[in-house]
Amino acid sequence: MQSLRRRLAAILVLVYCLILPVRASGEAQAIGIDFGPEVITVAYAHTSDNVSIIAKRIPRRNDTYAIHMHHLRQEAYVQNNVAAMYRERALMPWITQSVAAGVNLAVSRIHSLVPLSLQQSITGSEVFQAACGTVKATFHAMMAFLRVNYSPSASAVLTLDDIKKEFVSVLTELKSQAQNNHDIDIESATVAIPQFFNNTLADLVWTACWEAEISLSRGPQDRTVLATFNQSEETLVDNPDIRYLVLDLGEFYLDSRTYNTDRCAGMREGYLPMDQWGTESIDRDLTSRLVRGSEALRFQISLGARESDLWEPVKQARLMMRNTKNTQAKEPREDDGYHDVPLDLRDWGYQEFEEVQAVLTWKDIQVVEKAYVDNLADNIVAHLTILREYHLGETHKDDGIPQRIDKLVILTAGHDGHLVKKAVQQALGDQIDVIGGTVHDSGLAAVGAARSALDEIQKQVWTKYQGWIQHDEL
Repeated sequence: MQSLRRRLAAILVLVYCLILPVRASGEAQAIGIDFGPEVITVAYAHTSDNVSIIAKRIPRRNDTYAIHMHHLRQEAYVQNNVAAMYRERALMPWITQSVAAGVNLAVSRIHSLVPLSLQQSITGSEVFQAACGTVKATFHAMMAFLRVNYSPSASAVLTLDDIKKEFVSVLTELKSQAQNNHDIDIESATVAIPQFFNNTLADLVWTACWEAEISLSRGPQDRTVLATFNQSEETLVDNPDIRYLVLDLGEFYLDSRTYNTDRCAGMREGYLPMDQWGTESIDRDLTSRLVRGSEALRFQISLGARESDLWEPVKQARLMMRNTKNTQAKEPREDDGYHDVPLDLRDWGYQEFEEVQAVLTWKDIQVVEKAYVDNLADNIVAHLTILREYHLGETHKDDGIPQRIDKLVILTAGHDGHLVKKAVQQALGDQIDVIGGTVHDSGLAAVGAARSALDEIQKQVWTKYQGWIQHDEL
């Protein structure tokens, strides 16, 4: 009789585990929300092998969410003193402020020495405009050298309340999408957050979820860790020691995370902000190369046009040449009509002087992207070598062998994941399994969060089942 009861209880538990995740409402839901820096995604786990995206928001560059995230990323870079880790000058913020203030003061003093009558007569002249353009160009070149976006107007101070309000707004929009498109009322979730969020921002996400009427069974977790959840279920039995390298690539950042499924195996886990600029550095370097080879572009910049305003047209031309519509199935060849692309410069420069034209070549792209891949490969080897030496101690110091990696996870919402994959394979070999790396995989962290939520639900149900069995035996 007891055996029959146990079997019936087990069947009920199994049915409950299958039904629970697909409930339209309730306290426990297998839902994951990823607060990605560039894409916010909600995933729903029907089962561990069947996870779907039920809501997504892709902010544009000038949207409030994107601006807040960029600000927080740069703030974390400064607060964590990442510049010192890469041996950049610690006085850079002071130098920047001094240069900006000095240039403004110098221009102001020179302008004040010119009589008012003369100012009025020359202000509208082409010579005066060209001279002002030269000063502006020099100033912006200095700011670009210092890698700073300087604005003469005082920007509003970003507060925690501003960030929370934006998070609540985003969550409300995602809830509406899930309800309208999938008839799912999001009431609970597991939340993934960027690795660079500190405890204060993690608590802020929790508060935002509460105000959006979403309960969390546990605090927000790093998206670089949740992206690996359940990725290796099929191999964990045969090999419990699976070592991950997670690279989170964005337009303005590149973060690295090492993760081990076996906590006792012996791999040093760690987070490293590898690049403050991300894929923007590709377009920035490509633009600089283009300007150096174009007298027309240099002339426009001498008049006051900004080189940094060319980054976006260059990026669009580069991606067009890569033929992303074919999901990067093949790279352009010299004979397929994509070996050069004219830039769209209608809104750039001083067109009244002359029509501005420039062409981006496939050769330029190859040179700049190869330099990016080579540099990233070197950084990955150095990072993993240090991790291995740190863990193994003096016996393996300076042997130059990087940490063993079994699987690579690439988190990205852009089109340059293939460059990261190429860099890792160049650094560590082609034998590494690669997960993600395309725009279509931008929901990896949300999927992992949903699987984690489902796993937590099933564990709770199993605990209740064991309690029933023990009570029945008594």
